[in-house]
Amino acid sequence: MPHSQHGLTKETIKYVYERAKHKCEHCGSKKILEVHHIVTRGRGRRWPHLNKAVNLALLCNSCHR
Repeated sequence: MPHSQHGLTKETIKYVYERAKHKCEHCGSKKILEVHHIVTRGRGRRWPHLNKAVNLALLCNSCHR
């Protein structure tokens, strides 16, 4: 599990991994997982929930493309 990604707290990243049971939320893979912003950072810069778990999904490298 990475220590931080794009300004996310360690606690938020940990929560997203646990919520997804350490699997890609799209295909179920456990390989090369990444925390993904649903509303992208470019679109939601001023949105207060940008880096909250409600806006994050755990995806494998293939599904994150």
